[in-house]
Amino acid sequence: MTKPEEEPSAKKMRVGTYDSESVVDLMATYYSKLFPFGIMSKWLSYGNDGKHPLSEDGFMRKREFCYTLDGDIFCR
Repeated sequence: MTKPEEEPSAKKMRVGTYDSESVVDLMATYYSKLFPFGIMSKWLSYGNDGKHPLSEDGFMRKREFCYTLDGDIFCR
């Protein structure tokens, strides 16, 4: 049995490498369709959901998010 030939336009990529253009597209899809935004915002705003007397309305707008990349590079 022989392997089917790949399309000429298909890019071969090793595990751990990526094409920066495809990552941008994948990230947009992930955050718009798959990321559990409602659950995460509920979890991150614990105690500030309006049920507690000291809760703040704009609490989530004051949160800062940081992603740490390889090499200790921080993205906020």
